[in-house]
Order: sequence, then structure tokens, then C-alpha cells
Amino acid sequence: LKREIIKPIKSKIKKWRGSKYWKFNTLYKK
Repeated sequence: LKREIIKPIKSKIKKWRGSKYWKFNTLYKK
């Protein structure tokens, strides 16, 4: 049960980190 709960949370964190870094990169590229 723990593994099933952790997997979706990790994917959410990856998406959040990716969007955060993408915004960061666009700001610094300008």
C-alpha cells in the first residue's frame, strides 16, 4: 500500500519541479 501511495506523490513532485525549473530557465534566458 505504501508504494502505491508514494508513486503518485513522486510523479506530482517531478511535475512541480519541472514546471518550476522551466519557469526559472525562461526568466533567466531573457
